[in-house]
Amino acid sequence: MSQNMELANERMKPEVVVFDLGGVLCEFSTKRRLDALSSASGLPPHEVALRLDDCRLIELADRGQLTREAEYERAITALELECDYPTYRALWCSAFKPNPGVIAIARTVRHQGRTAILTNNGPVLLDALTHDLSDVGREFTDVFVSAMFHATKPQEIVFRGVESKLGVAAQNLLLIDDSMSNIAGARGCGWQGIHFTSAAQLDHELQRALHK
Repeated sequence: MSQNMELANERMKPEVVVFDLGGVLCEFSTKRRLDALSSASGLPPHEVALRLDDCRLIELADRGQLTREAEYERAITALELECDYPTYRALWCSAFKPNPGVIAIARTVRHQGRTAILTNNGPVLLDALTHDLSDVGREFTDVFVSAMFHATKPQEIVFRGVESKLGVAAQNLLLIDDSMSNIAGARGCGWQGIHFTSAAQLDHELQRALHK
């Protein structure tokens, strides 16, 4: 993409504002998840982490290589958990703690136009956004997890897939993400981007982007 095109994209008012989940809409803590799974399984947290790595649960789920049922079965087998699916889903999404300040900003944006979530996650987390994390999910007109595109941010196929599903041109999309590599990937596809550091910073930059 040429420098002139990139500058033009930065000046254009976005049609859809796309929020990352972990690190933006929610505070994300791997420790919180490991502790929850440890309590449920009786395994120490470090053993939980090792077993999750060994079975490649996160990698396969995030890349869309596991169905929701397969993700659940792989996890309870690896961790020797004895729990039903809703209980497991709650344990898994315990890593996410909603950020009220950012969600309030997203709600304000939604009243002005379209909003979406784009997160590197699998089908269990997608399901959680209508259950355990419904206070977050219901604030958005569209929700996308990387599993839908069989790839993860910042791969181009993810951003192109979102464009296609939304029916919106790249230059009319704005990504908010705490990962600079994801922002760079989005901008490389012609999107606008805001690197998230705090709710106050986001509010300031969004106001400028939405009132061009």
